Amino acid sequence: MLEEHLAQGDGDLVALSDALSQATDHVHVRGELARKAEEARASYRRWLVAESELYSAILIGWPPGHHTPVHDHDGLWGIELVLAGRLHVDEFETTDASVKAVRSIDLECDKAVVFENAAYAHACSNPSASSPALSLHIYGGALLAYDVFPGADTATRERKSTSTEPL
Repeated sequence: MLEEHLAQGDGDLVALSDALSQATDHVHVRGELARKAEEARASYRRWLVAESELYSAILIGWPPGHHTPVHDHDGLWGIELVLAGRLHVDEFETTDASVKAVRSIDLECDKAVVFENAAYAHACSNPSASSPALSLHIYGGALLAYDVFPGADTATRERKSTSTEPL
């Protein structure tokens, strides 16, 4: 589905996000996704689903209460779709001198954050104290490294490399 969408040159990321959500909206798929989420109950997990020069697809498992620091996506566009559980997202806009809070979003299952702005950054968390969450992340290229902003009010950056494990 992703290859077809990109081959058509359709830049509508919201439409792609909706199509991805519909593709996972089947009872047997939901059961498999819930089982995959359970694999992340004890630790944060990142599984590489697919990658090309045009995109990368990563499945992320979120333990209860887990949160990320404020981070960017190396200038890539992205879709982050919740497949099981819930995520809380605090969104930011970065400049050379600052990191400015933009909004906060609570995402339920089948809801997504979509971004195209190279200055976009966010911090994500699983707000549940007892249930893991699972999300699908699609980026407009290979996400090999990213910047972390340890102080949310400054643009001090720490460069990190990504790591994934086989699905």
